[in-house]
Amino acid sequence: MTDWNPGAGGGVSALALSSDHLYVGGGFTTLGGEGRAYLGSFNLSDGTLTSWNPRASSTVRALLHHGSLVYVGGDGRFGMDDYGPIGGGIGHFIGE
Repeated sequence: MTDWNPGAGGGVSALALSSDHLYVGGGFTTLGGEGRAYLGSFNLSDGTLTSWNPRASSTVRALLHHGSLVYVGGDGRFGMDDYGPIGGGIGHFIGE
């Protein structure tokens, strides 16, 4: 384990792991010094923030990675600006 700090500008409440990414969800608006509203991901190989930026509209409380998909749950409904590919698939967003 190295001294790694994701630099979240708010609370982290959910993590999901794939073979090459760590997905992070919570009440933050920045990760690694860059704008990431409530969702983001990091490369496991070097700990750098990826370009994935679905811009969730409310706090993320649950994440699940399964196959090529990431499922997201949290407060209220999610109004994603950009669903973007996640590991070759499309993310599914689950709100209230």
